[in-house]
Amino acid sequence: MNIELRHGSGGEETGKLISSLFAKYLTNPILDRMEDGAVLPPCLDSPEKAADFYEYLLSRGVSQQDADGIFFENARTFLRKNLG
Repeated sequence: MNIELRHGSGGEETGKLISSLFAKYLTNPILDRMEDGAVLPPCLDSPEKAADFYEYLLSRGVSQQDADGIFFENARTFLRKNLG
């Protein structure tokens, strides 16, 4: 399969690409639901709770760079490591 510009639109072609190519490599119970959006656990279901968790990570010795990665830059790696 060739990845083409049409696959980047976020529409039907993107869904086909994800399910036919990426899904077999990026699999876990959450990703397998193929939902179109983020599903936050109850501990992060509000901005206040997410900010509290971020501060908790920093207070436990997690560097700011790592905390930022968990929330923004390296979400896929974090999910693979922690969700399987």
